[in-house]
Amino acid sequence: SLTPTNKQTEQKTQISDMAPKRGKVVDHDIEQDVKLQAVLVADSFIKKFSPITRELPKVLMPLANVPLIEYTIEFLRANQIQELIIVSKTHSEMLQNHFAKKQFSREFKVTIYPMPNVESVGDVLREIDRLRVIHTEFILINGDVVSNIKLEKALLAHTERRKTDKTCIATKIFRSFSHTNRLRTKDDEILLVLNSKTREIQQFECLRRKSSLSLASYFSFKEGGPDYEVRTDLVDTEITVCSPEMLHFFTENFDYLSFRDDFVLDLLTSEIYEERVFAYEAEVTEYCAIVSDPRTYGAISRDIMKRFLFPIVPNNNLLPHSEGPTNFTYSRNNVYRESGVTLGKGANLTENTIIGQGSHLGAKSNVSNCVIGRNCQIGNNVNMTDCYLMDNVVIEDNCLLTRSMLASKTTVKRGSTVQAGCILSFGVTVNEDQVVPELTRASLYWLTEDKTHQKI
Repeated sequence: SLTPTNKQTEQKTQISDMAPKRGKVVDHDIEQDVKLQAVLVADSFIKKFSPITRELPKVLMPLANVPLIEYTIEFLRANQIQELIIVSKTHSEMLQNHFAKKQFSREFKVTIYPMPNVESVGDVLREIDRLRVIHTEFILINGDVVSNIKLEKALLAHTERRKTDKTCIATKIFRSFSHTNRLRTKDDEILLVLNSKTREIQQFECLRRKSSLSLASYFSFKEGGPDYEVRTDLVDTEITVCSPEMLHFFTENFDYLSFRDDFVLDLLTSEIYEERVFAYEAEVTEYCAIVSDPRTYGAISRDIMKRFLFPIVPNNNLLPHSEGPTNFTYSRNNVYRESGVTLGKGANLTENTIIGQGSHLGAKSNVSNCVIGRNCQIGNNVNMTDCYLMDNVVIEDNCLLTRSMLASKTTVKRGSTVQAGCILSFGVTVNEDQVVPELTRASLYWLTEDKTHQKI
């Protein structure tokens, strides 16, 4: 059963000074008081960041020294969302503790629903429908979205369609990317056929593992008929404007796991349903990316350091560290330092680097394209490139690290090498003069015979 127990339902966390301020939406001659709502799915149901995510939810992993979910929340607040519903499968207590320390304005309300039995976005939406917490159009978003898109036009387009056409069930937001863009993944390779005038999605195909495809037979290319756009440059931002009726489809269809690959595809191919999904294309000047794997994590980190997400840049100190406010200063070559950072003689922060409060970089050490958390101790003659260190990491003298992630309280002892693609989880120690092979994933947890993880 996917129904939370009474205890789990009672444990939902609400953070609000008082009832959120209500906005006005005019529907012809009738005015309705509504709250702009959003549903944030805090789990991605994949293990691309394991073993770190065994001990820390992905949305609380630091991105440029700020918990990932803070970027998504800032995006929603900037778009006037007033009520945020967060759904969490794992580590719900950590999320509750994180938000318990935060002080939001009275216009913004956050509710956390632990749902330990859900296995997909479809399960989440079925539970949301059962709880009856959605009362108007809402935003569906993942907790790993980093964006500064302005949703006003997409919301307006959706609500205007709904006034005259109740079959408009959702509006998905896309952004154009070149096929060589570093933010694209294999799952982003899709084909969309759009009605050029109405922006209705007429056909959707996932191009992964497909050698050929054809346009649907019902398209009419006769003179005077509608014009169509065939697009392969559009990437799904995982942001969708949804109507409340959409939830009923998931309740009635338990085989819907994914919103796009199951629900949208079924609507487009069904001869029964009349409901339609539309597309909205974000401006190319707007930023949107998804932290889907370590490669995109690194690319987005560099984009933040290069100020592509302006005004969300480290030295504006708009987003908090997990332990409180940040105090970054900016210097040339996109180097950001907090207070209390010390550098040994000849130490060099080359470019695109963030170093957190209280950290030390030893003599003749070189760091490039890295994020270093708070209170990290890096020894002499250390070379690091494209590495991401959480808080309280220790790197001793004469070490070499390349394109790797190290969780808090990790130690790499003197003379060791960590090769590309490694993920070292909390408390892992690499002994002296060791070479950690590329793509290694190390943890203090081991998998038992009953498929549970037990700490060493």
